[in-house]
Amino acid sequence: MTFHKRTEIIDLLTLLNPQHAPFTSALGNTHDILKGLNDTIQLPELDDQLLSDLTAEQEYLNEELELLRASAASMKQELEDIWKDEHEAVYELTSVFIHRGSTPQWGHYFFYSRHLPEDPDSWFKYNDSEVSVVSKEEVLADTTGSTANPYMVRCFHLLLEISLIVVV
Repeated sequence: MTFHKRTEIIDLLTLLNPQHAPFTSALGNTHDILKGLNDTIQLPELDDQLLSDLTAEQEYLNEELELLRASAASMKQELEDIWKDEHEAVYELTSVFIHRGSTPQWGHYFFYSRHLPEDPDSWFKYNDSEVSVVSKEEVLADTTGSTANPYMVRCFHLLLEISLIVVV
């Protein structure tokens, strides 16, 4: 089997199952398994060239991934630099859905909603049958390390006048 044919097979597997490809560690593991087999069983398709091709492909993919990671980091920094002085938002936060508990199946759900359009600085907390007025600080408080965390937010696009729901 030629190198190009082997590369075509790897490309085909990538196209057929993109969420699981490429696996550089899988190529290394495949190499190790085949090398172990080659030491005990002689298969005509299993030769040193195949093992070499697997190693080369793994190295190539590792290099590609590193280049893509570096490119992504660079693009992220460029975007941050472009928008660093922009302080006006086209989205307005309207609701925050909270889950308090150790798992999604166990715990308590409640949500905060702004009193729009009458009093946009006022927030309501809907907790079971109880509704209370709360401060913006409570809604936007950092809950890192707490079991009460936002799991979904609802925003309103000010220019397009449409709602957007984001699962956190």
